[in-house]
Amino acid sequence: IFVTGTRLASPDNSTGLFAIPSAAPGTSSFVAGLPSVSASQTRTISADDQGNAFVASQLDGGGVRLDRLAAGASAFDAPRLLDPAGGAPISSPLPGGAGAAVIYTVGSSVWVTVQAY
Repeated sequence: IFVTGTRLASPDNSTGLFAIPSAAPGTSSFVAGLPSVSASQTRTISADDQGNAFVASQLDGGGVRLDRLAAGASAFDAPRLLDPAGGAPISSPLPGGAGAAVIYTVGSSVWVTVQAY
């Protein structure tokens, strides 16, 4: 189970992802490395059938960034800036651990990108 959010109050837990093992739901581990985001509904998270997590964030200064935490990893892969002016991202994993599709907006246009890993 993966959980992340936005910074609406202190402390700023938006800079990381909480990984909660299904076999021990009373425990969690924190993986740092996400950008701090302070507006609600500006981040999305999804996971594929292999256990990879994909976090798409609308950056406070504008832009859409995708971060991936590979299954079993303790750190995120290098982040990918998908669009310097985009917003409102939605991530969706591709089957078989192949990557993620991210839908986002730029002004009144809707864009999609497929990111292979």
